[in-house]
Amino acid sequence: MNRKKIFIRYLQEMQPNRIAIPKKPSYWCFQADEIFYNCSQEEVYRVTSEDLVPKILDGVNCILIGYGQTGSGKSFTMSGLRNNWEHRGLVPRLLTQMFAEKAKRKKVSKIEYCISFIEIFGKETKDLLLSNTDNNKVKINEREPFKEISVIPVNDENECLKKLFEGEIRRSIAIGSTYPASHLSMSVITFHVSNLSLITSWGIVTTAKIHIVETAGTGTVGKNNCWKTAADIGMANLMKTQLEQFFSHIESPATINISRSNNLFKILGNAFSVSSIIRFISHIRITEEDLDITLSTLRLTNEVNVLKKELMLNNLILNQEALMNISKARMEQINRSILSFLNDKISDFTLFSMSQAQVLLKCIKDLYNRLTAKEVEVEKLKETYENLIKIVPEVSSTGTLPKVLSIQYLHFF
Repeated sequence: MNRKKIFIRYLQEMQPNRIAIPKKPSYWCFQADEIFYNCSQEEVYRVTSEDLVPKILDGVNCILIGYGQTGSGKSFTMSGLRNNWEHRGLVPRLLTQMFAEKAKRKKVSKIEYCISFIEIFGKETKDLLLSNTDNNKVKINEREPFKEISVIPVNDENECLKKLFEGEIRRSIAIGSTYPASHLSMSVITFHVSNLSLITSWGIVTTAKIHIVETAGTGTVGKNNCWKTAADIGMANLMKTQLEQFFSHIESPATINISRSNNLFKILGNAFSVSSIIRFISHIRITEEDLDITLSTLRLTNEVNVLKKELMLNNLILNQEALMNISKARMEQINRSILSFLNDKISDFTLFSMSQAQVLLKCIKDLYNRLTAKEVEVEKLKETYENLIKIVPEVSSTGTLPKVLSIQYLHFF
């Protein structure tokens, strides 16, 4: 194993009753962007998540999905809300960076954060930020997924952590686990971000969300290291299967059916797009007893890598336009600034993100296309006019225009 690839020997060659023994062992090879082994939580955060905060402030939706086998460390890595401070997970570290960035930009931007925290078990969803645990079930609306879910504003890091700990306490835990907390259900923590520029020439809000998804642990019922019930394991395995189906057939009608029937995909909504950032953090156990589940987890990793390459090709080769999360008002303002610049009413104007630079290029392209279309129209009109001039004597004698020319004339006016 190196930091990019992991090799697993063929299971067939490891069977004790195998007769033919190959001269050279054969291996499966699985590739990832990074492999962490005996690494600190700080390093995991630096590689997987540190670059996301500037992007969500620029209006880019982000998704972090932690998945894998029961007991492989998903909760430890993703939320880490039951860890000590040194080993805190990705979520508390994201919070620290988000509020540090807010303080850093307070003179030029008004940044606001809200938080949601839900638990999904099959078709049932619970709002973990509601104090009444007996009445915290909510329905997920496909068009407005957060309509019934608490979206709570948070002003500082301590307030946000307090809400997260309250939600963590309300999560469903497996009884008899050898770990501090083995969660029975999937959780989704969502930070809703708005960024309003205080600079007069900008002054429009960009919005985005970052979803941190921690799936329920998969496994095989009856194994020594699996202490969950058959129903709990079955539900977790089903969710993994649906993830595989979703990313294997992301452009097919089957994907639409899955997304409509799955509460997770309803919550994530339009975050599954070319312009969004989606990162998978798979967790595996490398003991021989767990090889079957490990291989299944790594196969999903391979499917995600294939999807990533396809999205890159769509973006780079097919020129598929990204869906930038910038308000209509801001796009119109950029367009007005371009016209003012071209008319010498202003000497310059400022853009504050790559997304806004993309909007600028799109506006310039639209203006060019409109200008080109106008030039073509003017040329055709000129041609029509000259043709009409030529037939003036003919009109004088007959009193009628040729039929074709009259139709063409009406087309332009």
